[in-house]
Amino acid sequence: MKTISMMEGRTTNRFNMQYDNIVFNAIYLSLQQEIKGITANAIIINNMKASTNNQTIPINLPTAGLIVIKDNKLLLAFSKNKKAWYLPGGKVDAGETSIQSLQREIREELNIELKTELLTFYCHIKAAAYGEPDNVIMTQDCFLYELHEQIEASNEIEAVAYFSYKNYLQEAAVVGGVVEVFENLTRDCILQ
Repeated sequence: MKTISMMEGRTTNRFNMQYDNIVFNAIYLSLQQEIKGITANAIIINNMKASTNNQTIPINLPTAGLIVIKDNKLLLAFSKNKKAWYLPGGKVDAGETSIQSLQREIREELNIELKTELLTFYCHIKAAAYGEPDNVIMTQDCFLYELHEQIEASNEIEAVAYFSYKNYLQEAAVVGGVVEVFENLTRDCILQ
Protein backbone atom coordinates (compact mmCIF):
# COMPACT_ATOMS: atom_id res chain seq x y z
CA MET A 1 0.00 0.00 0.00
CA LYS A 2 1.58 3.22 -1.13
CA THR A 3 0.74 6.46 0.63
CA ILE A 4 1.59 9.56 -1.36
CA SER A 5 2.29 12.84 0.35
CA MET A 6 4.31 15.94 -0.30
CA MET A 7 7.30 16.45 1.98
CA GLU A 8 9.62 19.35 1.24
CA GLY A 9 8.44 19.34 -2.36
CA ARG A 10 9.12 15.63 -2.99
CA THR A 11 6.96 12.57 -3.35
CA THR A 12 7.58 9.82 -0.78
CA ASN A 13 6.00 6.65 0.56
CA ARG A 14 5.77 5.09 4.03
CA PHE A 15 8.87 3.00 3.47
CA ASN A 16 10.96 6.06 2.64
CA MET A 17 9.61 7.91 5.67
CA GLN A 18 10.45 4.95 7.94
CA TYR A 19 13.90 4.73 6.39
CA ASP A 20 14.40 8.48 6.91
CA ASN A 21 13.39 8.07 10.57
CA ILE A 22 15.88 5.22 11.03
CA VAL A 23 18.66 7.28 9.46
CA PHE A 24 17.71 10.32 11.55
CA ASN A 25 17.69 8.21 14.75
CA ALA A 26 21.06 6.68 13.90
CA ILE A 27 22.55 10.13 13.32
CA TYR A 28 20.95 11.45 16.50
CA LEU A 29 22.32 8.53 18.56
CA SER A 30 25.74 8.97 16.99
CA LEU A 31 25.74 12.66 17.93
CA GLN A 32 24.68 11.79 21.47
CA GLN A 33 27.61 9.40 21.73
CA GLU A 34 30.01 12.06 20.45
CA ILE A 35 28.74 14.50 23.05
CA LYS A 36 29.59 11.92 25.73
CA GLY A 37 33.11 11.71 24.35
CA ILE A 38 32.59 8.50 22.40
CA THR A 39 32.47 8.50 18.64
CA ALA A 40 30.29 5.50 17.86
CA ASN A 41 31.36 5.49 14.21
CA ALA A 42 35.04 5.50 15.19
CA ILE A 43 34.49 2.49 17.42
CA ILE A 44 32.86 0.61 14.56
CA ILE A 45 35.60 1.60 12.12
CA ASN A 46 38.36 0.81 14.64
CA ASN A 47 36.98 -2.68 15.12
CA MET A 48 36.82 -3.47 11.41
CA LYS A 49 39.74 -4.54 9.28
CA ALA A 50 39.87 -2.11 6.43
CA SER A 51 42.26 -1.57 3.58
CA THR A 52 42.58 1.10 0.94
CA ASN A 53 44.91 0.91 -2.06
CA ASN A 54 46.53 -2.20 -0.55
CA GLN A 55 47.47 -0.23 2.58
CA THR A 56 46.17 -1.49 5.90
CA ILE A 57 44.47 1.13 8.03
CA PRO A 58 45.77 1.20 11.62
CA ILE A 59 43.28 0.13 14.27
CA ASN A 60 43.54 1.90 17.61
CA LEU A 61 43.08 -0.29 20.71
CA PRO A 62 42.64 1.96 23.78
CA THR A 63 43.70 0.35 27.06
CA ALA A 64 44.55 1.27 30.65
CA GLY A 65 47.41 -0.18 32.68
CA LEU A 66 48.33 -0.29 36.36
CA ILE A 67 51.89 0.49 37.44
CA VAL A 68 52.82 -0.91 40.84
CA ILE A 69 56.43 -0.73 42.03
CA LYS A 70 57.79 -2.86 44.88
CA ASP A 71 61.46 -3.37 45.78
CA ASN A 72 62.52 -1.62 42.56
CA LYS A 73 60.47 -4.05 40.45
CA LEU A 74 57.33 -3.69 38.31
CA LEU A 75 54.18 -5.77 38.88
CA LEU A 76 53.14 -7.74 35.79
CA ALA A 77 50.32 -10.19 35.11
CA PHE A 78 50.65 -13.31 32.94
CA SER A 79 47.87 -13.58 30.36
CA LYS A 80 46.58 -17.12 29.80
CA ASN A 81 45.36 -16.11 26.32
CA LYS A 82 48.47 -14.31 25.07
CA LYS A 83 51.08 -16.31 27.02
CA ALA A 84 52.96 -13.14 27.91
CA TRP A 85 53.50 -10.78 30.87
CA TYR A 86 51.62 -7.46 30.75
CA LEU A 87 50.76 -4.54 32.98
CA PRO A 88 47.59 -5.45 34.87
CA GLY A 89 44.64 -3.74 33.16
CA GLY A 90 43.03 -4.04 29.78
CA LYS A 91 40.80 -2.65 27.06
CA VAL A 92 38.71 0.48 27.58
CA ASP A 93 35.08 -0.34 26.78
CA ALA A 94 32.76 2.12 25.03
CA GLY A 95 31.48 4.69 27.49
CA GLU A 96 34.30 4.14 30.01
CA THR A 97 37.09 6.44 31.03
CA SER A 98 40.57 4.99 31.41
CA ILE A 99 40.19 5.02 35.19
CA GLN A 100 36.81 3.26 35.09
CA SER A 101 38.26 0.65 32.75
CA LEU A 102 41.29 0.12 34.98
CA GLN A 103 39.13 -0.28 38.08
CA ARG A 104 36.92 -2.83 36.30
CA GLU A 105 39.83 -4.79 34.86
CA ILE A 106 41.75 -4.90 38.17
CA ARG A 107 38.61 -6.05 39.97
CA GLU A 108 38.23 -8.84 37.38
CA GLU A 109 41.92 -9.79 37.15
CA LEU A 110 43.25 -9.28 40.69
CA ASN A 111 40.15 -9.07 42.92
CA ILE A 112 41.17 -5.60 44.11
CA GLU A 113 39.05 -2.44 44.36
CA LEU A 114 41.27 0.47 43.28
CA LYS A 115 40.64 3.77 45.04
CA THR A 116 40.28 6.53 42.45
CA GLU A 117 41.94 9.12 44.66
CA LEU A 118 45.09 6.96 44.93
CA LEU A 119 45.53 6.53 41.15
CA THR A 120 48.08 8.90 39.62
CA PHE A 121 48.33 9.29 35.85
CA TYR A 122 51.92 8.54 34.85
CA CYS A 123 52.20 8.25 31.06
CA HIS A 124 50.52 7.40 27.79
CA ILE A 125 52.21 4.76 25.65
CA LYS A 126 51.69 3.53 22.10
CA ALA A 127 53.00 0.22 20.75
CA ALA A 128 52.11 -2.66 18.46
CA ALA A 129 49.45 -4.79 20.15
CA TYR A 130 51.17 -8.05 21.07
CA GLY A 131 49.54 -11.12 19.53
CA GLU A 132 47.26 -9.04 17.28
CA PRO A 133 47.43 -8.29 13.54
CA ASP A 134 50.21 -5.87 12.55
CA ASN A 135 47.80 -2.97 12.02
CA VAL A 136 46.46 -3.04 15.61
CA ILE A 137 48.10 -0.33 17.71
CA MET A 138 47.71 -0.46 21.50
CA THR A 139 47.47 2.91 23.23
CA GLN A 140 47.56 2.85 27.00
CA ASP A 141 47.00 5.32 29.79
CA CYS A 142 49.23 4.13 32.65
CA PHE A 143 48.51 4.92 36.29
CA LEU A 144 50.79 4.62 39.31
CA TYR A 145 49.29 3.01 42.41
CA GLU A 146 50.69 2.07 45.78
CA LEU A 147 49.30 -1.40 46.39
CA HIS A 148 48.88 -2.74 49.93
CA GLU A 149 46.17 -5.30 49.20
CA GLN A 150 46.74 -9.04 48.75
CA ILE A 151 46.81 -9.94 45.05
CA GLU A 152 44.81 -12.92 43.76
CA ALA A 153 45.07 -13.75 40.06
CA SER A 154 41.72 -14.67 38.49
CA ASN A 155 39.87 -14.89 35.17
CA GLU A 156 42.32 -14.70 32.27
CA ILE A 157 45.32 -14.06 34.54
CA GLU A 158 47.43 -17.12 35.30
CA ALA A 159 49.97 -15.46 37.62
CA VAL A 160 51.33 -12.16 38.88
CA ALA A 161 54.95 -11.34 39.68
CA TYR A 162 57.34 -8.42 40.13
CA PHE A 163 60.09 -8.00 37.50
CA SER A 164 63.23 -5.96 37.14
CA TYR A 165 63.75 -4.64 33.61
CA LYS A 166 66.72 -6.98 33.13
CA ASN A 167 64.72 -10.05 34.21
CA TYR A 168 61.75 -9.09 32.03
CA LEU A 169 63.94 -8.89 28.91
CA GLN A 170 64.92 -12.54 29.49
CA GLU A 171 61.31 -13.73 29.14
CA ALA A 172 60.33 -15.79 26.08
CA ALA A 173 57.71 -13.19 25.07
CA VAL A 174 58.62 -9.52 25.48
CA VAL A 175 55.76 -7.05 24.93
CA GLY A 176 56.65 -3.68 23.36
CA GLY A 177 54.29 -1.68 25.59
CA VAL A 178 55.81 -3.16 28.76
CA VAL A 179 59.31 -2.35 27.48
CA GLU A 180 58.22 1.26 26.87
CA VAL A 181 56.88 1.51 30.44
CA PHE A 182 60.14 0.08 31.85
CA GLU A 183 62.12 2.62 29.80
CA ASN A 184 59.95 5.52 31.00
CA LEU A 185 60.24 4.41 34.64
CA THR A 186 64.02 4.07 34.30
CA ARG A 187 64.35 7.45 32.54
CA ASP A 188 62.31 9.12 35.29
CA CYS A 189 64.39 7.40 38.02
CA ILE A 190 61.34 5.60 39.42
CA LEU A 191 63.14 2.32 38.73
CA GLN A 192 66.92 2.04 39.10
